[in-house]
Amino acid sequence: MICKKKRSSNESFWLIGQPEVELKEIKKGEHKGKYQIEVLGFDYYNPKTGNVESGGKHQIAMWMLDTNYDWRSLFPSQVFFPMAGAREGWATLARNLKAEID
Repeated sequence: MICKKKRSSNESFWLIGQPEVELKEIKKGEHKGKYQIEVLGFDYYNPKTGNVESGGKHQIAMWMLDTNYDWRSLFPSQVFFPMAGAREGWATLARNLKAEID
């Protein structure tokens, strides 16, 4: 997961190490036997204080899914932006990259 720093003048992101998740098996319907994961929060290293701090899921700017993680390299096969407003998610990324995203 990645969480954008609070100051708008700072364009850097924090890499999040360990999310707190809840795994639920889907028991009924079309997706029976599959699993649903809910991210409850995350812990991150704050380089300013030197401490590990906790954050809520509302602070997650984007998260990436690597379905073939080898414990060495992260190659995301999917990228998710939970914030979908006109000033969040993909719109924010496009503005920061100064590009159009299809």
